[in-house]
Amino acid sequence: PVADVFRKKYGMRAGSVTGVGNFIPPYTPPDANGQSDNATPFWMVGATGVEVEVDSETGRVRVTRLINVADVGTPVNPRIVETQLSGGAIMQLGFTLFEKMLFDGEGQLRNASLAEYKIPGMLDLPPEITNEAVVSEQSTGPFGAKGVGETATLGVSPAVANAVHDAIGVRLTELPLSAEAVFQALARK
Repeated sequence: PVADVFRKKYGMRAGSVTGVGNFIPPYTPPDANGQSDNATPFWMVGATGVEVEVDSETGRVRVTRLINVADVGTPVNPRIVETQLSGGAIMQLGFTLFEKMLFDGEGQLRNASLAEYKIPGMLDLPPEITNEAVVSEQSTGPFGAKGVGETATLGVSPAVANAVHDAIGVRLTELPLSAEAVFQALARK
């Protein structure tokens, strides 16, 4: 059993350690005109750039390089910040290129399983992902930190759409930028 392994290796019992806490940033509610000095504890600021390859025969878009820059305040754990930036970008890449919920005429979800609902797999990930954390002073976040994962999502969709436009000369304005959507846009060109 796992408990015996922990006891032997570390001289301690196995089990869960749970910590509970919260951080409540200062907040001033809006006045009668809807104005507030601090509508949010902090603003998320980031930028994304991508390079893509578009197969003009199939419409398949492949992101070959993704660069994410995010203002993270003070990174409490830099390694976790980096993985949050990658994870957020990959999640948004899935929404951008693959993910779409399909419903039948009666409102039932048609692609309710992972066999039918496409999310990014290992072969769909950009071979090169670069994350850059911009450190800034943030007095309202815990230990000077800001939210990280969401910041990585903000620029992915527009960056991919703009790169596809640059590659094929056609502006797509709806997600996902699936191979079918790109192929149809190329056919209308």
